[in-house]
Amino acid sequence: MSFFVLLLFPVLHPHAHGDRLSVGIWAKGDAERAASFWMPTVDYLNRALPGHSFTVHALPAEDLIDGIRRGELDFAVVDPGLWLRLAPQDNATVLATALTRFHKERYARAAGALLVLNERTDIRTPLDLRGKRIVSTARNSLRDWISVEREFSQVGMRPPNDCRDITFVGDAETAVMEVLNGRADAVAVRAGTLEQMQAEGLAAPGQFRALGFEHVGPEAPACAIPVVSSTRTYPDCLFVASRRTSLDTGRIVAAALLSMPGTDDATDRPTLDGWTIPLSDLSIHQCFQDLRLHPYERFGETSFISVVRQYMYWFIAAGVAFIVLIAIDIYVSMLNRALTAEIEERKRAEAALRESVLRFENIATCSSDWIWETNVSGHFTYSSSIVQQMLGYRTEEIVGMHHFELFATAEKERLRAEGQPTLSSGKRVFRERYRMRTKDGRVVIHETTAEPVRNGNGELVGYRGVSRDITDQVRFVRLRV
Repeated sequence: MSFFVLLLFPVLHPHAHGDRLSVGIWAKGDAERAASFWMPTVDYLNRALPGHSFTVHALPAEDLIDGIRRGELDFAVVDPGLWLRLAPQDNATVLATALTRFHKERYARAAGALLVLNERTDIRTPLDLRGKRIVSTARNSLRDWISVEREFSQVGMRPPNDCRDITFVGDAETAVMEVLNGRADAVAVRAGTLEQMQAEGLAAPGQFRALGFEHVGPEAPACAIPVVSSTRTYPDCLFVASRRTSLDTGRIVAAALLSMPGTDDATDRPTLDGWTIPLSDLSIHQCFQDLRLHPYERFGETSFISVVRQYMYWFIAAGVAFIVLIAIDIYVSMLNRALTAEIEERKRAEAALRESVLRFENIATCSSDWIWETNVSGHFTYSSSIVQQMLGYRTEEIVGMHHFELFATAEKERLRAEGQPTLSSGKRVFRERYRMRTKDGRVVIHETTAEPVRNGNGELVGYRGVSRDITDQVRFVRLRV
């Protein structure tokens, strides 16, 4: 088959022999015709680099891409649409972008042209092609079809669904003839095809017109090329070096391509006219992103795995922070529970203490005995209310008073003389009798029992005791005697 015809030699094996270098090209239709278009470049390289022998290999798109990937070709001329089929690991390098001359103007950009017969008055805009049949050359050609499909998508039309049929015939001239013969309503080809066919006499001037897209207006970059077009522009064909090409070989070939002379003669058809430095491929990537074509099939989509990969370290940091916060929360909760338990226990203890004090106060109030407490210096720190009946002093008067102040004068002298235990000696007092002086000056006799109070270190901190008024008992005994 003509697709597999190799013009000068068969496809080389993965390793070149000597200085023989292979240049692959995309044969969309007639292989010989495709090769003849690029032969001026190959002939020039053979003249400019006499130490090397360049040969052309016209291949179908898939074979061309595989040859570049596997290193079976040294160089290749590829459509920008095929260029994005190559992955970074394929290690292909763009050396130059093709230059085209039409009349006296040179340009390095390409575009698509959506053509209909001028007599088709029912088709005025691209949207009029709904339900119609469109023909083009190749599905994966940016210059012929992909550029046009992108503009269709911009106006809300999807040709595979909205058109009656989309047919790819391989060759631009064949595609145009489909429209001329009435088998298609419109043709999508690279810009310059119409001018080429008019120069060859295959199409009459004014026989076709290009459909324009509103968003690609007169000021759009598409008008920067001197041929009829319908789409935005992109870099033209790319001359690439494959993975097996050495850096030195790629450098001298790139230098030779950029030095390839053009012609100053006016041409009546678009003609290859040398090479220029590689143009930015940003517009190519944007086109494929808009159409979700390889390698942008999932462009703009967000998956759980991609999010995890992109924010993995943030997730880890957030996870660690979450664990730390949980640990702190647990620790604080434990402290709160312990503190709450301690507070509750203290409340219970205070309640029990209040109850005990209240019980003691009730007992002390009901008792006919005087219950009291002193500090280590002998000053009263507590007194039950019965003291007012016994000595005439209110409780608040007793608290703070030294216990010696309640003794009668004679009793004080006696205690000093006899050396009897007092409430500051640290000794137990058991049923000792003391003459006490009431507030109104009377002398009464109290029988007192007291115990010393000591702290945890055994130090004396006061006395706690009970006194009973036995004045009447003592007088009764004396009267009997």
